[in-house]
Amino acid sequence: MFNSFHRWLDRKLGEDAYELRGDEIVSTHWLRRFSPWGRFRWQDIVSWRESCNGFGWGVEVRLASGRFLPYGDRFGQLAQILRRVAPSKELPFENV
Repeated sequence: MFNSFHRWLDRKLGEDAYELRGDEIVSTHWLRRFSPWGRFRWQDIVSWRESCNGFGWGVEVRLASGRFLPYGDRFGQLAQILRRVAPSKELPFENV
């Protein structure tokens, strides 16, 4: 019961949820939504990869500016968006 409520609350608050808005990928997390690392232009992606570490599933994105952005991606939404807009920039999976 608690797990299903936790999942519902995560989705409601936008935890690890992402959207494609025009040329930007935007985190819908309630804290990251308006922060500079909560959005980036998909054209600026140099490379990206899915990863798994002690905290769970994630996606690591490297931008042309040199910024490295690690994101949580429990539901696979970010990876799905990136496979649609930047499939040629995907690097092999990394298990850290």
